Amino acid sequence: MARKSFRDKLFLYYSLLFIAFAFITLAYQFYREKDYKTKSLNNTLDEIAEITNRFIILNRLNVTDSLAKVDSLVSLFPQNDLRITVILNDGTVKYDNFIMSWDLMDNHLSRPEVKEARLYGTGSAVRKSESTGITHYYYAKRYNNYIVRAALIYDIGTIKLLKVGAGYIIAIAVLFVLVWAFLLIITDKFSQSITLLRDFTIKTSRNAQFRPGYKFPDNELGTIGSEITQMYNNLLKTRDELSVAKEKLFNHLNVLNEGVAFFSRDMSLILANQHFSQFLNLIADDTGLTAGDLFSINQFEPVKSFVLKEISENRIPFEVPVWNTRSFQGPGISG
Repeated sequence: MARKSFRDKLFLYYSLLFIAFAFITLAYQFYREKDYKTKSLNNTLDEIAEITNRFIILNRLNVTDSLAKVDSLVSLFPQNDLRITVILNDGTVKYDNFIMSWDLMDNHLSRPEVKEARLYGTGSAVRKSESTGITHYYYAKRYNNYIVRAALIYDIGTIKLLKVGAGYIIAIAVLFVLVWAFLLIITDKFSQSITLLRDFTIKTSRNAQFRPGYKFPDNELGTIGSEITQMYNNLLKTRDELSVAKEKLFNHLNVLNEGVAFFSRDMSLILANQHFSQFLNLIADDTGLTAGDLFSINQFEPVKSFVLKEISENRIPFEVPVWNTRSFQGPGISG
């Protein structure tokens, strides 16, 4: 459960990060795709406007008079429901192939695409026509004395031109699923190493030998975890071997008829056999003493002085004679 919880949390964090990245990427790519399709449609309508302008110039049509001859040009374009409008700079409509009586049309200076074209040279807008009541995608381009506006009915065909392809969305979705599965595998491998190291710390805190139920993953954390657990198990093995050796030594000491004891550098008792305590009590004539009381007994003051001298002169470790409590007779030392 602990491993699963850690893996789930790690997977959640990675997933949130990936979702944020994927959302930003998808939104950016969606915007670019939408912008590309819009520019592509504008380029098509721009070419239509340019051809219309050249037709007017080549045929020496007077824009202040009738431009009915433009009808012959409109029929040559492949786009269905193509609408072309010629608007003077004062907003007067001089031609519109969708309206028979274009001279009766309202002034077009207030139309968004016309206003934008007058300011920036070109303009576009999606809106409902006030003249026909039909929604169009408009593109207007400014020339010297007039503005040519090309428009397509904003129907399913035009919307499809501007719509981002479903294949792009599907590709992003498939990529998203693949990356998600990859994250799941990576987090699972990573969490195995972390969880095994966690189990290791719990076991060691309880002085228990750690033997994982499965191997560490083949990665950097797995290698570190394997080395740490191997070193710890080796230390446990060494400790057990020392305990066995100590037990053997203790048994040998108990077999001896002499009293033998081992002390640390700070004169603390490490190990002593029963004879040592018995002989210590006989020498001090006190039955309540233990082996650790050796350096507090007056009879063993020479031993204590010798040890303290060696320590003060920093001659540790040093070789000293082995004192036998059974042969210790008084203030002098024999043995």
